[in-house]
Amino acid sequence: MAAGSCRRARAAGACCDKARIFCGWRFAMLPGCCISKMTSAGKSAFRKGGPHIEGTIMTVRRYASGDFPAICRIYEDARRAELQFEAGSVEITPLDRDPALLAAFHESTVSVFEAGEVVGFAAVHGAQLRALFVLGDARGTGVGTSLLRSVLDSTPGLVLNVAKSNAGARRFYARHGFVAVGSVTRQYGGAAIDYVTMATGNGLPGARQ
Repeated sequence: MAAGSCRRARAAGACCDKARIFCGWRFAMLPGCCISKMTSAGKSAFRKGGPHIEGTIMTVRRYASGDFPAICRIYEDARRAELQFEAGSVEITPLDRDPALLAAFHESTVSVFEAGEVVGFAAVHGAQLRALFVLGDARGTGVGTSLLRSVLDSTPGLVLNVAKSNAGARRFYARHGFVAVGSVTRQYGGAAIDYVTMATGNGLPGARQ
């Protein structure tokens, strides 16, 4: 890294150490720096810099079977984050060891966000958004928004369930036009999880299909 680039990276709040997981995340405006320890200022700078990484263009694409190991890592990490605000302990079952969820995954249309490495994915079945998960180090950088917009571009109306305890996730969907239309309680990991059902576009009750 050139000295000037390193100074700019430090000013933006990025680290110059090796990335803990995804060393491929190198930004056009912050060359050689990783996302894992980036501050809010650094993430803001990245978003303003646009969807480019050093030598690589970030892309949302269809899932391929070779992505599955990354999908499993993302799922376990994001599932744990999704349910971290539940009152009791919730046991997270890896995707490849959960027959019901694995079957639902395989029957869904899955897209991934790739930037050298796969760091997020969305799964849709019909008008139901079954999953939108982003690896922890990549959250807050626009990955989830890119995936959601890609899904909305191809599906005029969506319905999803989001954990009631996860206020941040509910705000995320509300910012993208989703409104609460109901609630449901489901068993997972030995706990009863309360979910808020949210919908947008043709997914809203009474909307013209």
